[in-house]
Amino acid sequence: MKTLLQFLKRFSLLLQFLFLEAVAIIMLIQFNGYQRSVVLSSANWVSGFLFEGVDAVSDYFDLHEKNQDLSAENAALKNEIEHLRAQQEPAVFGPDSVLVSLSDSSYWLPYQYLSAHIVQHSINKSQNYITLNKGTDDGVFQDMGVVAANGVVGIVKSVSQHYAMVMPIINVQSRISCRLESCQNFGSLQWDGTDYRYAVLNEVPSYVKVSKGEKVVTSGFSAIFPRGILVGEVVDVVVNEKDQTLAIKVELSVDFGKLSDVNVIHFAGMEEFKALQ
Repeated sequence: MKTLLQFLKRFSLLLQFLFLEAVAIIMLIQFNGYQRSVVLSSANWVSGFLFEGVDAVSDYFDLHEKNQDLSAENAALKNEIEHLRAQQEPAVFGPDSVLVSLSDSSYWLPYQYLSAHIVQHSINKSQNYITLNKGTDDGVFQDMGVVAANGVVGIVKSVSQHYAMVMPIINVQSRISCRLESCQNFGSLQWDGTDYRYAVLNEVPSYVKVSKGEKVVTSGFSAIFPRGILVGEVVDVVVNEKDQTLAIKVELSVDFGKLSDVNVIHFAGMEEFKALQ
């Protein structure tokens, strides 16, 4: 109490000044329409600015949950597409074909999608790996394909009960069968260990005409990925004179530097497919 009284005595003049200043400002605003409108406008701007900042911070911390929701929704939509494909008649036969029997309303779904979140990954090593928060308990197993919303990510190489390790395209040991969308010629997509934004499609014959900007997609030959999933687009073409094939530089559609949520692809016929190899 003594301290408070000493404080009031010491700053009494300043406190009186601030009080009278506040009274004067209130009277000025209350009895003058122009000043009142200016203050209200400024107050609205300040409050709006503050609310916008709070909303931006809130949105930032909600991004993780929103990304997971979008990934789950994306997986559900892809599964719905597979259901619709499976019910089409007549049956379409191919690497990701479906066989439909309307007589007994049974059909086979070759591919199903499971959403997963990345808990660890690297982009600056020659052998990069990605760790997912889903494992065998969630239905994830070795040799399953992994995709993001905008293209191919990689292939599951090892699995534990709750986690899975993925070998992405940006691993020098990765090999993914791809084809050129326009001419259907296929080759093997590999990474040279330099820039994570690019890979090289090899083994395409030199007589094939390839245009810059052309889409590169999965071939569907391995049964790990459905046919036609985007991988990237052509940015440069070089002829290997030694074996008369093309080295096609591909800008990857997935930005591995910003990757956070993915979908794991389950191929229902994988065991049967492997048994025939």
